[in-house]
Amino acid sequence: MGPRDSTEIDRDLGERLAARRASLGLTRAQVAATAGVSVQQLAKYEAGANRVPASRLVVLAEALGLSVGALLPSREPRASAERDGLVFDRLAARIPDPAVRSALIGLASVLAS
Repeated sequence: MGPRDSTEIDRDLGERLAARRASLGLTRAQVAATAGVSVQQLAKYEAGANRVPASRLVVLAEALGLSVGALLPSREPRASAERDGLVFDRLAARIPDPAVRSALIGLASVLAS
């Protein structure tokens, strides 16, 4: 692996970026415009294919309403519940009907109680 190759940390960060963007209902184009990067570059960050420079990470965190620390993965293995939450966020964001998406979130809320 070369010094510029992406790592598991880059892929984890990308998942967090994508999940947060999706949970806010934002498109890549919206976040990319706010953060000053191309849609293609944001897609590479989200896929973990490219490393995110520290200065760009600060801008992305601000665009997503988070602290940089909230985007950075811990060095501990992620719990399966957290992984499942990311999957849930990503899938829920793909439901085109807002009423259906809201009903699913309501159901999840009831089940989690």
